Amino acid sequence: MKGLCLDSKTQERSLDYMCELETPAPSGRHHRIPYISLIDGVKNELTTGGWKVKSERHATADDNSRYFGLMNLEHPEFKNPEYGTTVGLRNSWDKSFRGAVSIGNDVFVCANQMFIAEMQIGRRNTINAERDIPKMLSTLVGNMSASYINQQERVASYKDCSLSRKQVHDIVCTALRQKTLPSSKIVAVLNEFEGTANLPDGKRGTTSRPIYRHDEFSDPTLWSLLNAVTEVGKAWPMSTLATRTMRLQGQFDRLVKHTPVEMKEADAEAVEV
Repeated sequence: MKGLCLDSKTQERSLDYMCELETPAPSGRHHRIPYISLIDGVKNELTTGGWKVKSERHATADDNSRYFGLMNLEHPEFKNPEYGTTVGLRNSWDKSFRGAVSIGNDVFVCANQMFIAEMQIGRRNTINAERDIPKMLSTLVGNMSASYINQQERVASYKDCSLSRKQVHDIVCTALRQKTLPSSKIVAVLNEFEGTANLPDGKRGTTSRPIYRHDEFSDPTLWSLLNAVTEVGKAWPMSTLATRTMRLQGQFDRLVKHTPVEMKEADAEAVEV
């Protein structure tokens, strides 16, 4: 299972390790959410919603003070030959970021991960966190069916949106200004999109025939551009990839006038405090 990028400070962990990991004691209003509670809570809600976890990976960083996880899912009623559904999890005990669960897609042909902006919940590690998280997870999973259908419509609209060279450059420049893409990756994204990433250095920028990593993305469409970004994004930590693909998706949605699904709100007391 791909998609969980690990750096030198991050170690992949078994589920047994996560079960045995001791959660630090509360400190004032900071009540740390056990990582295994988040994992089990997600699985329980997914099972209730008819989703099955096909595979999962877990990792911790900075002496177990930060957690990252990824689950690949399947559902008997929602099957697509091009991409599957994934769940990304993260939490921290050092207050570096809040606990969060995001829904995304795994594009089969290239194993690229992308996350859906409107399908995310988050909660700080405070005294009522373990009470609130089950309600929030129920809300998230309860909206997954509508999100799946909406995502199919989104992908179709991206595929129907052909791009000129100027439009591609304008989109990438906008993403740079909005800090969705770092300047260091602009050339890499353009090379992926134009099919020149696999050409020898001396052949780039010439009339040499493009060599696309995947024929499915050889058409100059918004869908191909998104996958060019996520191909480059395979080297990014999952949290960075999630943030950037969500922002980019918002930019792309506005371009094709796609209306995201409206996720019903969680109970007022389940909102981050």
